[in-house]
Amino acid sequence: MVTYRDTTTEASGHWYDRTGSQIATVLGAKGQQIKPTLRQARTHDLVPGVTTIIKEAHKEMLVQYRERQVLLASLTLGRKLSETDEDFITRVMRDAKEAAFQAAERGSAIHARIEKELFAYECADEWVLAVRQQLAPIHPEMDSWRCEMPCVHPYGYGTKSDLSLDYPTQWVVDIKTKDGDLSKIDSIYPEHAQQLAATAHALGMPNAQGAILFVSRDIPRAKLVVASNEEMAHGWDTFKALLNLWQTRNRYAPSWAKKIYNEA
Repeated sequence: MVTYRDTTTEASGHWYDRTGSQIATVLGAKGQQIKPTLRQARTHDLVPGVTTIIKEAHKEMLVQYRERQVLLASLTLGRKLSETDEDFITRVMRDAKEAAFQAAERGSAIHARIEKELFAYECADEWVLAVRQQLAPIHPEMDSWRCEMPCVHPYGYGTKSDLSLDYPTQWVVDIKTKDGDLSKIDSIYPEHAQQLAATAHALGMPNAQGAILFVSRDIPRAKLVVASNEEMAHGWDTFKALLNLWQTRNRYAPSWAKKIYNEA
């Protein structure tokens, strides 16, 4: 027995069945509903989400950012006289994660507002209007865009596309909220291209154009940055390699998955 839950954002640890439905809980050994892990995925033939696969790659900039947050927290908190090393480390680590958690919460709230109001006939939300302005040059009729489209690929992964368009041209757009000034952003990260390409292929639109729609968490501003054809092609090649690594490392692929690389 499985139960389904529709969510608004793609996050780590998500699992999908063959139809593309996101699986929130499965029936545990004691009859209780539990969040699926790799163990339950093997039993129910589930596939991991795109974000899980992309995390297989080392990201030095992310590592440095996290290290910096820990160092800043240690400087601002100060150590209590009676505090043990372990207690101080635990408090610093918790504080360092708090800023990122709060930023993610703000981003999720903005993302939800965009999803809710993007297709509304009348809308006064400044964040949504900023998004509409960026999407208009691609296709001004918002009703043609598909939002939170679930999809699964025969290679054995699933996801939900933030925004996609299949007519008159094919597009895949992922929304990323960000602090600070957006005006200086003119390129995307390699993991962005991986996510866009993986989503495009899962949607059955391998030649779709991809773009990241950066949305400010601070002020109602948005900026669309288009991925080049070369970035999309390289993103797909990289994602396939990471998926193969994940499946090999975990010794698991669903029974229905096709081989990523044909064996000679």
